Amino acid sequence: MSAADVSIDALARRCFEREARAAERELDAEVARSRTRARDTRSVAPWVVALVLIGSCYAGVVTGGPGMFGVLGVAAVLWAMNRLGEARPARQRRSSIRKEAEDGIVAYRRGEPWAVLRVHDFAVTEFRERIQAHRERTMGRGSEWGRARSELTQAADEAQRSAAYWRERLRGEPESELARTQGRVADRLEAKLGEALGKLDGRAAALRKFYNDCDARLAVMDRCNRDIEESRRLEELSGKADVVIAEAEGTIQALALQFVAEARNIAEALGGVATVGIKSLAGEAPLDNIEYLADHIIESSDRERSAIEDLERQLSHAAR
Repeated sequence: MSAADVSIDALARRCFEREARAAERELDAEVARSRTRARDTRSVAPWVVALVLIGSCYAGVVTGGPGMFGVLGVAAVLWAMNRLGEARPARQRRSSIRKEAEDGIVAYRRGEPWAVLRVHDFAVTEFRERIQAHRERTMGRGSEWGRARSELTQAADEAQRSAAYWRERLRGEPESELARTQGRVADRLEAKLGEALGKLDGRAAALRKFYNDCDARLAVMDRCNRDIEESRRLEELSGKADVVIAEAEGTIQALALQFVAEARNIAEALGGVATVGIKSLAGEAPLDNIEYLADHIIESSDRERSAIEDLERQLSHAAR
């Protein structure tokens, strides 16, 4: 998500276009249901209409007036006309849905409270969804971090068992060169994998803190929305006093600007952490070369953790 994605126009357009798409889907479903009903009655309806029309005309001639059958005839004609005109209202409703979306965007640009609240509620929901998806992508079980940690944990356990075995062998055979040599290799690998695992967890902790800070900024955005809503209610309760209305409108505009600034900060921070390094967790290291992977993680982890912490500080300072 870039800063352009959270511009006023982009937020408003996504919000009202999503509502328009939902309304159009409901309209399409309604039209489909209507067509299904029409197919069910298509074979019977023409005969019924024709018979009613003939009967009503005959009754009118015989009795000299419309009577009950005449009324039925009129109803049948109206029914037929309604069936012929069903397609036009659907097109008109679709056009109306699209116009309402454009009107909503214009209303947001004018700063109308109802539109501001709707767009900002949409923005908070969208950010929550994106942060959760981002968290899962960078820290979930199926992420590179999750895969690398799983491989490192398994390898660290194996190295620990191997080191314990050779230490025990060396105690039993102090003169064994094999036990001494293999024990040194196992000890070195155990230490390296343990260090890599610790750095990987440290990086995850930095990412977790960053995402939690993003959630905290969303709480600030929620508070802005609540303040806007309360300002709007104050305006309604003011008896249309010019001074109070002007103050409420000014408050709403200031809160809207604060909200958009918060949204831009989150978008830029998320974009920054996306480049920090899902890739460089393992870089080009294949997971089957676990020692190379551990070396790479040890080399890059501190740098990436520092970059994440810088983004977290930037997020916090920009909001002050």
